[in-house]
Amino acid sequence: MFTATVNRILDEQGRELSALAESEAIRQFIAAETRSTLALPPSSVTATAHVQPPNLPIQLEAILGSTLNNYSHFERVICFDGNKRPLFLAERNQGRREVGALTIHRKDFLPGLPQPMRRRGQRGE
Repeated sequence: MFTATVNRILDEQGRELSALAESEAIRQFIAAETRSTLALPPSSVTATAHVQPPNLPIQLEAILGSTLNNYSHFERVICFDGNKRPLFLAERNQGRREVGALTIHRKDFLPGLPQPMRRRGQRGE
């Protein structure tokens, strides 16, 4: 009984995380971020590191809030671009699960940030 309950909870939360990863909001955000980086000359990419990136779109923040605040076991979500560059880190504030208890980082990521998982069938580098 206990194992079945734990498996059910993990399955539900896995589906919620997959829904976030496959959402139109995150797809549009990643596409826009990729276009803006590709449009910059190489010398300005490092110069923009000192500029505060814009906030996440409201719809994406809402999905992140739902994923991290619905009494789930997720504490943090990290989004990477195709070059394994972090685009944002959203985390639940310690001890708070209510709406508005998210902190979203768009730059100045701490060293030791977990790296993206390889997709199935993708070869190691």
